[in-house]
Amino acid sequence: MRFVVSYLRAHGVKSYACVNVLVFQEEISRVEECLVTLRDSGVDAIIVQDFGVMKLAREVVPELEVHASTQCSVSSAQGSRHVQSLGATRVVLGRELSLREIGKVARDLESGGDHPIELEVFCHGALCVSYSGQCFSSEAWGGRSANRGQCAQACRMPYGLLVDGKLKDLQDFSYLLSPQDLSALALVPQLMDAGVSCLKIEGRLKGPEYVAITTRMYREAVDKAWEQRHGAASEHSAPSADDEMRERRRMLGQIFARAQDEDNDGLSDGFLVPDHQKVVIGRSPRHRGVYLGIVESINRRRRTVTIRTPGPGKRVVDLKENDGLVFDNGRPELEEAGGTVVQAVQRQKYLVEVGFRQINLSCVNVGDRAFRNKDPGLEKEIRSMESMKLEERKNGMRRPVAVEVSGKLGEPFRVTIRDDERGGSVVEATSHARLEEARKQALTEESVARAVGQLGGTPFRVQSFEFNVDENLFLPMNEIKEARRKAITEMMEKPSEPPGSLAVVPSTAVSSSPRDREVVEAIESEVSPRLTVLCRNPDQVSAELLSLDFVDEICLDFLSLEGLKESVRRVQGAGKRAIVALPRVLKPSEENMVASLSKLSDTLLVRNTAQLEQLQHQKSKRLYGDFSLNIANSHAAEAMTQAYGNLARFAPTHDLNADQIVRLAKGFRSSTDMEVILHHHLPIFHTEHCVFCRFLSQGSSKKDCGQPCEEHSVHLRDHLGKDHLLLADQGCRNTLFNAQAQSGARFLHDKFLVAGIRHYRIEFADEPASAVATVVKAYQELLLGHMDAADLEEQVLMKILDSNGVPQGFTTGSLEVTKERSKSVMKKTAHSLR
Repeated sequence: MRFVVSYLRAHGVKSYACVNVLVFQEEISRVEECLVTLRDSGVDAIIVQDFGVMKLAREVVPELEVHASTQCSVSSAQGSRHVQSLGATRVVLGRELSLREIGKVARDLESGGDHPIELEVFCHGALCVSYSGQCFSSEAWGGRSANRGQCAQACRMPYGLLVDGKLKDLQDFSYLLSPQDLSALALVPQLMDAGVSCLKIEGRLKGPEYVAITTRMYREAVDKAWEQRHGAASEHSAPSADDEMRERRRMLGQIFARAQDEDNDGLSDGFLVPDHQKVVIGRSPRHRGVYLGIVESINRRRRTVTIRTPGPGKRVVDLKENDGLVFDNGRPELEEAGGTVVQAVQRQKYLVEVGFRQINLSCVNVGDRAFRNKDPGLEKEIRSMESMKLEERKNGMRRPVAVEVSGKLGEPFRVTIRDDERGGSVVEATSHARLEEARKQALTEESVARAVGQLGGTPFRVQSFEFNVDENLFLPMNEIKEARRKAITEMMEKPSEPPGSLAVVPSTAVSSSPRDREVVEAIESEVSPRLTVLCRNPDQVSAELLSLDFVDEICLDFLSLEGLKESVRRVQGAGKRAIVALPRVLKPSEENMVASLSKLSDTLLVRNTAQLEQLQHQKSKRLYGDFSLNIANSHAAEAMTQAYGNLARFAPTHDLNADQIVRLAKGFRSSTDMEVILHHHLPIFHTEHCVFCRFLSQGSSKKDCGQPCEEHSVHLRDHLGKDHLLLADQGCRNTLFNAQAQSGARFLHDKFLVAGIRHYRIEFADEPASAVATVVKAYQELLLGHMDAADLEEQVLMKILDSNGVPQGFTTGSLEVTKERSKSVMKKTAHSLR
């Protein structure tokens, strides 16, 4: 790590180390060691998701700058203030914010009076369909966690659209959750005007050409916007500037873009300029490159295909030998034909005949779309250009060092390097062999200086050279060069900034310490296990449910305010506590929505830190934190409960299995209650992308979509035939719920109750009202020991039908105790597969 950091620093580049995963209770001590290592390596900052890690970093390495990851799900000024209170100096905002909303976040922070936190936003690359930090599809279906860097990319899979129980014919649109990539090159000036401090390019699993071309283009765009902002004259007239932007977009698309068709090149403004008809098209989930045209005819004997290119006003791609082509027949999930071009001959104005070296044309049909997915000439040009630029950069930024060589007869040859720019850092290295008396040619200052050289290919250059070797001595030149190499390597591995003698500050919360015995005993003696029931529509709040005396609390998580007020009144009238669920995301200007909902009850289910910030001073409000706060360890739990005094209870993140929930319960030393969600449908995606608007309307937003979400019941059918409920919330954001109910019944008595956990939640999705009381009573019988888990699963859970009358079954899901997948079985990077 020290070598990498030193190499980057030597080239004028800052290094930010990613620690943006959730950390489990048993990993706290290892993370503490990792933070110290990163500090000593000289990294400029760490990028963090886990609030517990932010707290730990402030205690252990307070001098290390912290950036809040986009995985923190921050989408407002309030959320930004929360991470700033934990020590973050920069926050990466959610990719779902528009330019207008980003500007409002910046203005709200400026008006706060204190020094505002820096804002960083994504400007290019793959878009996650779900809010980062709020995706549990990999957890539900792949036994792995996106919050642990192990995304299974379920959003890139095909789905059928089930509307009111019937499968809708969408023709070849089946990738309903697969967004086009973000490309904000043309929006750089607006991003700067909005108050953005830093632009982030997503480059995970991409090759070096992608990294090089995107970085260079955005660097140039920022520089140009900066010059224009400060009055420098533009070098281009408007038309040529537009032409230049189109050409740059084409190059970016050629290197990587999920091109869809003639009108959608795979790159979009994302949510910066929101349009639900543009974010997701739905034809293809993978790299296509640049659109060429439609297959006009096929000659299988000659291995040629004639392609009709776009007509007037459209740019025609110039095909070359060795270009790669792929043909899209509307079924991307099947094997697709593609090959390398031998020749491309223009037959007519808009017809080009393409010959291939080797291709299976049996899969190609007239009418298929053709794309150039590889341009070796462009890739070579990028490599050559970036190599030249890197060499220029290296030559201009190599640090001057003083080199001294010394030695006496019978001793090793010694190379000493001193770097005055880093506080006089000094390293020494010696030869393996010893200096001996010269028999022929003795070492001279000139010969040794040539062997040491100017340190080309390293971050250093020789500013001064001192020769202190005794006369008439000899050593092979390879020994001198090896000593020089060892000295350079040691210098590069030194921290860029001397870490000093800072000691590790012990953390205030010890990860291995058990929950206070007094707290556990108090819970066990005073609180019997209780059930809270969450309903998602008024019908589920049935008279039978309200009559159950062992249910003290009912949580109401409704799409709209209609029916909510009446349901709150009915719950309270039955002598039970009504909990009003707040939206999972809070965006700028949505504070009034929270204020309106909070008036309905004195108990609220809080889904994000922005809501905690907004409600923290309303001491009369009783706040329950939901799983979406992503509390995975005792440090995170303490960070929350210490900051927000009215947070009375929290549910841990769904990333924890049953054993990890137990460890958290035992490691968390507080009287604040912890709640386990014992039965629910895992919310696998939470998206700004609205499937209702995109595929059930012609509208671009909630203003013109006609609200099909209020008229239709919608499920997405996966490749296994499971139907997953799709719901929209008050902010028109979509949540896709797993078809199978997840049950923790098997872990209740042997794990959760033994750990002192006394609060359990039962959640419903689209189960019919008649099933709600049946399920709740079964779990109460389980709590009392009158029914075992196997009977509950077989007699109740396996028989529950969804709103379409179809049984979907159950799973232990994320609670199942399994071994985390190793890196060796994960998807390889694009570069490693070259």
